[in-house]
Amino acid sequence: MMILGVSSKVVPILKGFDPAREPALWAPFTLITAGLALRILGQLATDGGSQAALALAAASGPLTALGFLVWGLYMWGLIRRTRHEAAAAPAGPRVAPDVTVAQIVDWFPATLEVFESFGFRELKNPLLRNTIGRRTTIRAACSMKNVDLDAFVAALASKAQSQHSE
Repeated sequence: MMILGVSSKVVPILKGFDPAREPALWAPFTLITAGLALRILGQLATDGGSQAALALAAASGPLTALGFLVWGLYMWGLIRRTRHEAAAAPAGPRVAPDVTVAQIVDWFPATLEVFESFGFRELKNPLLRNTIGRRTTIRAACSMKNVDLDAFVAALASKAQSQHSE
């Protein structure tokens, strides 16, 4: 359950989506929880020798498997959808909410100061900038740090423009 919960937040972030805008995964959580509960109850009931309890325990498997199937299909769709959108994204130096953090810093190195002033001190580390920063959009980064997106994009654009003018 922890893997499902964490993946439902981390995968959208790594793929450049705002996890708050993604659908809640109540269906797989409910199916898996119900399946696990039936398994536990069925196992407890079979200790008393009840044959009917075996049917209860047997029903838990398909229910749990269905929950994992729903979750897997969601993750597959998210990954697939992102690949198509990334291929269609226009290239070129520009400051926009859906551009990745690493692209902005690569195109406009002076913007690293803006990132740091808004609390993105982790980007000083080139390893983080070139791994997580390659997958995280400005929009997703602002969402993670609770930073005002419009103010941040305006500050980045201003710094990029001043760097371009030099």
